[in-house]
Amino acid sequence: MKSLFLDLVGYERGLVVTLVDLYRNPLNVIESNEAKANKYISGNRLLLISIGIWVLFNSLIIDWNTAIPPYLYAKANLLGGFTPDAEIVKKISGVGANLMERYMAPLTVLYVALSTLIADRLCKHLGLSVKNHLEVITYSTALYFMVMTVFSLVFAVNGLIAEGLLIVAGIISMTGYKNYLELVRTRNYFKVDGKEIEQYHKIAKGLASFILVLVSFGVIMGIDYLW
Repeated sequence: MKSLFLDLVGYERGLVVTLVDLYRNPLNVIESNEAKANKYISGNRLLLISIGIWVLFNSLIIDWNTAIPPYLYAKANLLGGFTPDAEIVKKISGVGANLMERYMAPLTVLYVALSTLIADRLCKHLGLSVKNHLEVITYSTALYFMVMTVFSLVFAVNGLIAEGLLIVAGIISMTGYKNYLELVRTRNYFKVDGKEIEQYHKIAKGLASFILVLVSFGVIMGIDYLW
């Protein structure tokens, strides 16, 4: 706990300097860590911090069983002016609440592990280590997890606004400006073969997401049904 607190508030090897330098020069962060300069928070620790922030807001502060129903009723009213069945709303809200409050954090850890393993297999011919892939994927996942926390707060306030933000992001992505949505481009973590590695990482993350969505959906629905 002391170490995590120092990471959050410290300048040297603290959260702020790590986030700033990830945007300015992510390769320098990776190389500094390899040299054991102790200037930055490691990818694993940054992921732990981002998951802790997620749990703080989404498991301890936001009540998703209360936050989801207003969105469902507002969405139904917007689409056709009808009132959905209360039991269906309760069921959907329960599944959504479990996902946000219980399963998202462990699923993220599994996603990182699975993405790393797939990326390592795809990039074998490039001579990169599993540790190298793990660090890059933990950094990128931690950054997006922080953004997801902000998004979850917006959704808890007004689900339609959050949905609108997703639609805008989708439009930006389809119009060819998706690079502006990337917090740190994967290629910038590598000195050579960055573009090729970036493509392999995208494939790895896509496969990991697809596998986990299928498995977790089945498990969550099964648990909720049995419960």
